[in-house]
Amino acid sequence: VVSDSEVPLLRDVERWTRKTLGAAKHSEGAVTLRVVSEAEMASYNEQFRGQSGATNVLSFPFDDPPGVRTGILGDIVVCPAVLRREVEDSTTSLAAHWAHMFIHGMLHLCGYDHQSDSEATAMQSVESDVLKALGFPDPYRIF
Repeated sequence: VVSDSEVPLLRDVERWTRKTLGAAKHSEGAVTLRVVSEAEMASYNEQFRGQSGATNVLSFPFDDPPGVRTGILGDIVVCPAVLRREVEDSTTSLAAHWAHMFIHGMLHLCGYDHQSDSEATAMQSVESDVLKALGFPDPYRIF
């Protein structure tokens, strides 16, 4: 069960979206955010990634049909129970982790990936910059 206090406000998600789109050099785009249970996330993770168990965030980019421009970037699926667990023994707040995972998902929708070290470095740099601009700490900073 997810309490309302664990899910970001729409205005925050909209702000995160605008900042991420700007950093990714996208002028606009429609995104669907779906908040799911661990069971549902585990099902998606198995079906679409061949991985067992629930994960924190999944992104599903949308490809426009040939000759059609919809402006749809895709879907982001988040599992609050996993996010909650991931911050339990850390100094990261749940709000900061939500922002990070949403921004991470948005960047995937904008074409970023982390399959190679150079791609991961580039993606993490944009994530850090967007999070900093939003007032959140850098999740990759090692003390």
